[in-house]
Amino acid sequence: MKVAYHDNYGEVLKTYRKKAGLTQRAFAGLVGLAVSTYSLYESQKRTPPVATAITIAEYLEIPIDKIFDMESSSSDLQNIVTTTKNTLLGGTEPEQLKPKEIIAIHAFRQLSDEDQDEAIIYMEFLKDCRQRLKDFYDVAKHGSTLGVIDKDGRLIPKSILEADENGDLTIRPIKSIEPDQTD
Repeated sequence: MKVAYHDNYGEVLKTYRKKAGLTQRAFAGLVGLAVSTYSLYESQKRTPPVATAITIAEYLEIPIDKIFDMESSSSDLQNIVTTTKNTLLGGTEPEQLKPKEIIAIHAFRQLSDEDQDEAIIYMEFLKDCRQRLKDFYDVAKHGSTLGVIDKDGRLIPKSILEADENGDLTIRPIKSIEPDQTD
């Protein structure tokens, strides 16, 4: 199979990497390459294997025809591009994923099982925090039957509030439960 790279493929890699806001070190780590190897690709002192070039193109959202000279390459190149895209994420269609999702999946797969569990817990925590923040802003903006916001910005549920004789809201005291004294 004949594969021809464009004369400026290294500059294309560099441009798109910088556009993504990544250093060579950060990007090389994301795609599992040594920094020195990736640097050689950008400087065109080394040509990346076809699968590696396609993987890099997927991560950086580089159109394949900006790296490969499709007219000078054999027709098998498009089949390799399709196969590499399909196997990049274990059969998941990359076209359905955003570049950040591809990077996250790749980074996630490099974690140990224990670290993957912690990452999942952290993502759930972030999602919960975002929802709480959204709920807080909704209450602050529109008012709510759920409760009131105290002077420190905390949402106090109405279920634990009571009005005193002046109509001021206070937090209802917690009733203590006495242990059963009967034997």
